Amino acid sequence: MSSKNINIKSLQDFINSNYFDCQELSLNFKGRNYDANQAQILAKQIEKYKSLEMLKLDLNSNCIGQEGAIFISQSLTQCKNLRNLIIILSSDSYGFNYISEIGANGLGQGLANFQKLQHLEINLRYNTIGSNGAINLVKQLKNCSNLQQLIFNLKNNSLLDKGAIGLAEGIGECSQLIHLKLYLKYNNIGDQACYGFGIGLSKCRSLERLFVDLSGQDHEYNRIGDMGAIQLGKSLSNCYRLKNLEIKLNQQPINQEGASILFQQLTNAKSLKVLAVHLGFIIPMGYEFTNNQSFRSRYQSRRSVQFLPRQFRCIDNQGVFDMAKQLANSSLFVIKLYFKETINRDQIAILKEMLKKIGTLVDLKVEKN
Repeated sequence: MSSKNINIKSLQDFINSNYFDCQELSLNFKGRNYDANQAQILAKQIEKYKSLEMLKLDLNSNCIGQEGAIFISQSLTQCKNLRNLIIILSSDSYGFNYISEIGANGLGQGLANFQKLQHLEINLRYNTIGSNGAINLVKQLKNCSNLQQLIFNLKNNSLLDKGAIGLAEGIGECSQLIHLKLYLKYNNIGDQACYGFGIGLSKCRSLERLFVDLSGQDHEYNRIGDMGAIQLGKSLSNCYRLKNLEIKLNQQPINQEGASILFQQLTNAKSLKVLAVHLGFIIPMGYEFTNNQSFRSRYQSRRSVQFLPRQFRCIDNQGVFDMAKQLANSSLFVIKLYFKETINRDQIAILKEMLKKIGTLVDLKVEKN
């Protein structure tokens, strides 16, 4: 039986199916409590689908473990025509997949044969792959010679500085990559990693759109201060084709000096036209400057109950002036800034006054969530 789009919601239904020549397959098995044995059965069934061009495999909130991840990875080697691959092995309070370094290594090895792959998304949120797991996960990406879009959600995986740098270096070997999203909250990444991380990503010579979430606080979370922000901005300014950049540094001890120099460094990126920087706490306010109606949008921020010490949150009028000055001298079309307790109404007025002088600025919109 031939069919192009197949959506299956249980392992038993998948075993009973015979759509072996289908091109697009979605397996939505979230929260099924599947273990390694059931992952092995699933893997053997996937091997029969050799014509697949798109596969979405959602195993969020199961318990497949290391063995299960390896079974899945090995089965994918039979799907040599894949152009779009989405693998969701994240964990939450309803189920833990327990993917650590060994499982990540297996997934990485499975990526070696996908020469036709254009879109790859891997979600390992709330697992424990560690530094070496992250490095090995991306080691084979260089063989995906047609990869254009990559999304990694590695939130809370104990990457540390070593893992963040290694991850970026591996991604940097993807010569055709255009669009990259990295969710790296809560990975104990600090200032020492920021420059190497940015330099690694800057080696993606075709990169045009980049989203990086490095939010978090406290010893088990990310801890990026002024020096880290400056180094990150300096290294990312080397992304010569980058047009759209969004960086989330929520709940980080970045003061006005770091923020001002961060903006200065980022505006040195020659092709950059859209810049969004999150420096807010709790529920941020958004400032959106655009010369194109299609860019207008509302951003929602998750509520947080954690606060940084007040000295980390205060930006004086001179600090706001310095930040606005850097942005006003840029050639950006769209600027989005997100603050909370770091800024007051008088400082908002300073930003408005200075940024309205930008030649491409035709609209200013203030949002309060």
